Amino acid sequence: MCSTGELVGRIVHFPDKWWGFEAVGRSHHPAVCSSYHPGGYKAVMVKGTDLRSARYAYAQVVVEPDEKNGLSKTTSFAIRPKVFSGQRISVLDQIGSLGSEVLREIQQALSDQFGVEVIE
Repeated sequence: MCSTGELVGRIVHFPDKWWGFEAVGRSHHPAVCSSYHPGGYKAVMVKGTDLRSARYAYAQVVVEPDEKNGLSKTTSFAIRPKVFSGQRISVLDQIGSLGSEVLREIQQALSDQFGVEVIE
C-alpha cells in the first residue's frame, strides 16, 4: 500500500466522474492529495480548476504553474475536500507535486475551514 510520502502533495489527472460530473470535451481536472490516512488507506483530495471556472463560494488557494507542479496554467484549488481510496489515487497519472509551502497553505485552509488537524 502507499505511504504518506508517496501521495501527499501529489498533483494528478483526476477523473471528473469521480467528482460526480462530466463535461463535454474534457475528462479530468487536476487534483492534489492534501493528506493520506494509512490506517484506512484514505486520501483527501482537493480539486483544481482554472481561475475563470472557479466557484468562489468556497475558500480557494491559487497556485501558479512551475516546473515542479506541472500545472499548465494558474489553478485555483477549492477548499472542498473529498476522501478517496489511496490505492485508487496511487494509479492516476501524476502531473507534478506541490511545493511544501503551498501544500501547507492548502492544509491550513482545510484545518481553518473544517476545524480538524491535518495528518501528514
